Amino acid sequence: MFITQAKSKGLQLNLTADKTVPEILIGDEVRLTQICTNLLSNAIKFTQEGSVSMFLTCKAGGDGYVLLMCQVIDTGLGLPAEKQELVFDSFSQADISTTREFGGTGLGLALCKKLCSLMGGKIWVDSVEGKGSTFSFNALLGVGELNLLSVDKREIDDEPLAETHMLQLDILVVDDNNVNRDVAEMFIIKQGHRVETAINGLRALQLLSEQHFDCVFMDIQMPEMDGVTATRIIRECEQNNIPSESQCSSSLSKRLRDKIQGTHTPIIALTANVFQSDKQKYLEAGMDDYLGKPIRGKDIHRVLLHITKDVEYEKNDDYEVIASIPEEVMEGTKVTLSEIQRYLKDMYSFESSQIDTLIATSVTSFNEGLDMLDQACLAENNKALTDNAHRIKGSLANLGLVKQAELAQRIEMSAKENGEHPYGQWINELRQDLEPLKEAL
Repeated sequence: MFITQAKSKGLQLNLTADKTVPEILIGDEVRLTQICTNLLSNAIKFTQEGSVSMFLTCKAGGDGYVLLMCQVIDTGLGLPAEKQELVFDSFSQADISTTREFGGTGLGLALCKKLCSLMGGKIWVDSVEGKGSTFSFNALLGVGELNLLSVDKREIDDEPLAETHMLQLDILVVDDNNVNRDVAEMFIIKQGHRVETAINGLRALQLLSEQHFDCVFMDIQMPEMDGVTATRIIRECEQNNIPSESQCSSSLSKRLRDKIQGTHTPIIALTANVFQSDKQKYLEAGMDDYLGKPIRGKDIHRVLLHITKDVEYEKNDDYEVIASIPEEVMEGTKVTLSEIQRYLKDMYSFESSQIDTLIATSVTSFNEGLDMLDQACLAENNKALTDNAHRIKGSLANLGLVKQAELAQRIEMSAKENGEHPYGQWINELRQDLEPLKEAL
């Protein structure tokens, strides 16, 4: 992921794992990936010459656990002593001039701090201004067995995608973001399935009361009725109960119960929340699995294989292999049409016509979202700022616009905390970043 970025700046990129690191570690892959990605991304961004290195070591923790230690060392700008603790605070920047030139760290380091804490570890920095920084974190992880991993990989990950595929399924995609819906719908149809869409949980209940679906992809944060509430109602009706939720009318509840009682429809959460507490809440509500946003085509396919493993499979030698995840992540601030087209083709194997349609829809969505953000900013309506920033963040991430999505997340989280921040300036930055895309179309 970072090799190309390092090479483009003439930096040496090193990775060393000490012999104390076991072959198999058991822990939260998503959290570890997010932490390492943030630290490496920042190190390369703020280093103009020299090297960026990652070192991994382990210490015995007892009872089958080890303490993983990771250090990311760079020869970059470094931090003054008085700023070294502040970099882990939300929305803090070490120096405003540095932020202008290189872009900020966004919520990255604050999120890393929380993720480390949730894994029983901590994060800290040692730095000398003008010479470089060493960011270190540790996490308590379990030690696994290689033979057990082989069984798991064989059962789930090594299903030959080019040789088998599921029979045609009826799938419901529920998301209030039209770009998210379009991405999921296009990919699922490309896999040979039938798709219906809904803009919120309430509409999903109405559709489920009228027709059968083999699987539901359910967004979490939606107007009128969120995904968790909708899932609880579905599970109640499957158990032949009438739910007490006031958002669902008694007539709809009865129709839904009569339609789905005695069944179990797999429901997969679509969520940007990575914390285990959030994931546990979704599972407790009755969801079968969850996918992180932006969703990847490969992940959709694998989840369907996993939760519908009792569905009959048929051979098809012409079945297309899903594209691998791109080696590069679009982390630059410059938005170009060609880069977005390449990203969508690599990520989802979309045809050119599908890509053009999706980008055009996205631009319209961006324009509407930015206008609504402007209105919310002028009205000093933090709730509207939070909701609209959340919505545009998902659209940006689906096009691979990572830095712009981070800026939208900064607006969302700041407004959610009722903080006083330069929202107008941030919104203008987003608008300026996206202007080349509008002009290209």
